[in-house]
Amino acid sequence: MMISGTELHGAVQAYLQSLRSGTPQGGHGTRGTDQISIAAGQGDIARWQSMLKSMPEVDPAKVQNLSQQVDAGTYRPSGQAIANQIVARLVSDGLPG
Repeated sequence: MMISGTELHGAVQAYLQSLRSGTPQGGHGTRGTDQISIAAGQGDIARWQSMLKSMPEVDPAKVQNLSQQVDAGTYRPSGQAIANQIVARLVSDGLPG
């Protein structure tokens, strides 16, 4: 499962809002025995956000490897792999429409 930066940001913001308001997010309350517990505090989340922001979005070694394959004419991604990535990105970012 891919989680986009937009989804991560939204989840963190919802969690921070629930900490400030003292109420769980989601609007469903607690039904049955399903529960979730997040042990991280605001300091942890801020530190994680900072770490994520400092991580490069691009892996230079992977880019170099792919560039070499393209230059050599040996890069041949399968149609299935391309379709899977398109669908995964659409799902992780939310379907348009």
